[in-house]
Amino acid sequence: MGKKINGKYYKKVSSSVPETNIYYFPPKPDERKDKRKSPPIHETDIDDLPSDRGSKKDIMDYPANQSDEKFEDLMNQHQSIVHALFKQDDKVKNEYRIRLNDSIDASRFLLRQGLPFRGHGGAIKERFIGVVHVKETSSLTLKSAIDDLFARDRMSITLQREGRETWHIKLAREGEGGAMANTQTYGFPIYAADWIPEETVRSKIDKHKENSEDGIEPSSSLASRSCIALAGGGGEGRSGIPNVIVICRVDLETNSLLEQPVGRVVVSGLPYRMAAHPREGALICALPESCKRFDWENIMRPREGEELEEVINELEDVGQQLALEFNQEGSVLAAGGEDGTLRIFEWPSMKTILNESNAHGEVKNLTFSESGKFLVSLGGPLCRVWDVNASTAVASLSKEKDELFASCRFSVDNSGDEVLYIAAKTVERGGSIITWDTTSWKRKQSKLLKNYSITAFNVSPDGKFLAFGTLEGDVLIISSTKMKTHQFVKKAHLGLVTALTFSPDSRFLVSVSFDSRAKLTVIEQKPETSTWNKLAGGVFVVRVASSGFVLFLDGKGDHR
Repeated sequence: MGKKINGKYYKKVSSSVPETNIYYFPPKPDERKDKRKSPPIHETDIDDLPSDRGSKKDIMDYPANQSDEKFEDLMNQHQSIVHALFKQDDKVKNEYRIRLNDSIDASRFLLRQGLPFRGHGGAIKERFIGVVHVKETSSLTLKSAIDDLFARDRMSITLQREGRETWHIKLAREGEGGAMANTQTYGFPIYAADWIPEETVRSKIDKHKENSEDGIEPSSSLASRSCIALAGGGGEGRSGIPNVIVICRVDLETNSLLEQPVGRVVVSGLPYRMAAHPREGALICALPESCKRFDWENIMRPREGEELEEVINELEDVGQQLALEFNQEGSVLAAGGEDGTLRIFEWPSMKTILNESNAHGEVKNLTFSESGKFLVSLGGPLCRVWDVNASTAVASLSKEKDELFASCRFSVDNSGDEVLYIAAKTVERGGSIITWDTTSWKRKQSKLLKNYSITAFNVSPDGKFLAFGTLEGDVLIISSTKMKTHQFVKKAHLGLVTALTFSPDSRFLVSVSFDSRAKLTVIEQKPETSTWNKLAGGVFVVRVASSGFVLFLDGKGDHR
């Protein structure tokens, strides 16, 4: 009795008798016999084999002996792809995951650069807009996703189909206040950003008066200009992207960033972190092994043959510094290293105040108190408070549950008291903001931000607002008193936000990202809720002007 297939029995044909149209060559005596070995194809034209699955021979169309073998192969679970993967050990699986994740990360990074596709003549043919994840690929789902993407940048599929004005022309006609006027792409991944004190660079900016015919720019126009410093680049790889520091203008009248930088200098290594001196014309950058000082004049007017960067001897060959911070007076500089060393110096003498090699596993963030008395360092599971004058640690702030401290900032509340904010990440609950009492160093309150993974954090100089950047590229601004959302900028960037910086007057926020973009967000001035129309007991007064009647409504909606 043969094997039963699809309800029928087939008698197994002896393999010694070749079937019709099947080439059969008896095995040699010393050759191992393998019944799964395919018939020879030396006389088969591979190009003639069908590529369409529907055109291939059905298994029942094969001779009985071969159909048996193919059936057994299909039924053998040990030959399945799933089983083949399952048999791999953990090392092989982990190596596969690493390769896969690296490939995905590299693809995302290249896509998020937003580089345009160009023709042979160099003209831009297509522009990168964004990457959208869809749950399915049906026509309705794809159309909905495209509509949402176009709406985000104020575009329209209808306008594109009918050949009318394109979105970038439309925005240009709307003027500098359009949706894209406050966003600029500078051609390199941006790691750090800082607002430049106007008095430190105003004299340098005045030398660049290209806008006026006689070379003199009106004082009113000068008063409306400010600057930010951006740092980043391609790192040590061979991407062709340089490591640079640029100075960009901000037009405070049109609330826009200007595309052309007023200063740009290429540096020897990736400027991963930086700190602008609050008064002097100095910028300190943390490069892979050392920290270097740059003068504003050298950045804005670099000269060939001159040394544009000055190595700080006390921070030379100390490894990567992950945090740099000046106190408000600019008299003290703190640096936190990847090796966990915390260094505090007097500025500009660079006299050592503190050199603690075991401050943390690695120092990720630093912040000085408003008075300059305390320095808070963050790294690993702990956040430590240091008395700068005494050069000693006075408190350790511990995380709770699944918290992971990400960033810290000092500020002043409405009553004038100092307060410490710590932005934390959680494994499952999203981000949170923790407020600490700066006298007892105990927690005061914690605000949970569900579904937000915090990658950047800052506090406005006036202490009224807290700003967060997320892994998804969103920017969130909340009030520091009520801890409620003040503004939400969805998809401000194509990828994670790397840094946030408020203007000195707290009117603007600049966010930067790996997507090479800097975005200027105007802080909305929302009027306070008026109390003249509220009476005790929740009674509201509404006057109907046309009739002269007065309508009273209480909290329960009763009319009187």
